[in-house]
Amino acid sequence: LDFGISEDGRLYYAMELLEGATIRSIVRNGGAISVDRALELVAQAADALAEAHASQIVHRDVKSENLFVTKSPEGRDFLKVLDFGVASVLDDPSFVVTRTGSVSGTPGTMSPEVILGQPTTAKADIYALGVVLYFMVTGTMPFGEGTGPQLLVAQVRDELVPPSKRATQFIPREVEDIIIRAMAKDPKARFADAAEMA
Repeated sequence: LDFGISEDGRLYYAMELLEGATIRSIVRNGGAISVDRALELVAQAADALAEAHASQIVHRDVKSENLFVTKSPEGRDFLKVLDFGVASVLDDPSFVVTRTGSVSGTPGTMSPEVILGQPTTAKADIYALGVVLYFMVTGTMPFGEGTGPQLLVAQVRDELVPPSKRATQFIPREVEDIIIRAMAKDPKARFADAAEMA
């Protein structure tokens, strides 16, 4: 909302004060989210990402900790996508947040192509959003909770266990299809863009 230097020389920036919780804390504290609520929240996240993608911005770190649920003035869930700190700008090759040869993101939601060092596109955000939807409806991460190389290898090589096999609630086939398509190892098999996923 604002930034500058205070009278005593301190750098500052002012941001919106949010009340609510991240998807991660909602699931960790209350278990899996109902399918209907999860779909509504993911659709909002996909709409927000579609807007970023339309401006050639790829988030590159979509995860449950960066999806924040607050309330609209009418009292409904309202989701905000946070932390574009490692985002990339697709149409500006000079805009580089991380050094060449490095990967940036969170292992549990990092897409296979990013792990393999291929160019990052909006399809990486779609993959990560599929992981988040899986987490929301099952209460578990698709390839485990680790942070080391074994998790990265699993993201690239392991077969996805369908969410219906892990969930304690009923997962409609259509919802499972959305997750499986978003999390396809081959980016070409995923949704064309975040708007289509929404």
